[in-house]
Amino acid sequence: MHEWAHHCLVHLAGSGASLDELRDYCHKMGIPGRRNKYWGISTWHALLQPSVLLQYAGYAVWNVHTKEGRVRPASEWVICEKAYEPLITQAEAQKIVDVRRSLEGKKRFVTGSSRTHSSAYLLSGGAFRCARCGANMVGFRNQSHSYYICGSQPYRKGMGCGPGVYVPQREVESEVLRGLEDLLGLCADKEGFTRKVNAELRKLWEDATGFRPYAAERLSAIDKRIANIRHAVEYGLNDATWANARLKELADEREALIPATSRPDTGSGHGC
Repeated sequence: MHEWAHHCLVHLAGSGASLDELRDYCHKMGIPGRRNKYWGISTWHALLQPSVLLQYAGYAVWNVHTKEGRVRPASEWVICEKAYEPLITQAEAQKIVDVRRSLEGKKRFVTGSSRTHSSAYLLSGGAFRCARCGANMVGFRNQSHSYYICGSQPYRKGMGCGPGVYVPQREVESEVLRGLEDLLGLCADKEGFTRKVNAELRKLWEDATGFRPYAAERLSAIDKRIANIRHAVEYGLNDATWANARLKELADEREALIPATSRPDTGSGHGC
């Protein structure tokens, strides 16, 4: 593991390999990912930060980020020498930092997607997930059009998921907003909201207890149909095969309804 890490850091990243090239090399060589099976460019972007490279060089580093997640100036970091067995030298770590800085503007960490709190995408940050792999759907801009796409596409070339599906931002966000407006309108109508809640609670109670308030009416109607068919047979109905089949269907339906007509003991409480 140390040999692979040293090779990726010093010989690849230190020679100007892009994040895409680093990710693809790990996949090609079968190197296991840090947390998931597949590598992403966001992982390599994090590994090549100066504070992380210092740790590979044997230093312990604290106070790098603020509570909001911003990186503090290096002068504010708390650094302890000889904290770990170094994987790379300090000179190699500095060379990697210098090379990465020289690549800014050329091979930057840009995927077209955004997942920040200030994102222009309403459903970013975990509110919208891929049904295939469970990854967050992230914002993706292609020329003048904005989409949502599974995060596995820009970060892992779709590995661990499948072919990319581009969901138009405007359409999906409009549907979500319409749904929220309907919910807010329902909450504003107190009587309507109460009726809706009571209806849902009654349905849940009926499903849990097996009681159906209209089962008795349906049972009475079935008994009438059975009587009518028997009456028809008695007075000359020739199609006895149909009559027997239909009587069996009605008898099965009647048997299924009988438990639902017996209201369970619910104590002295009242319904909604």
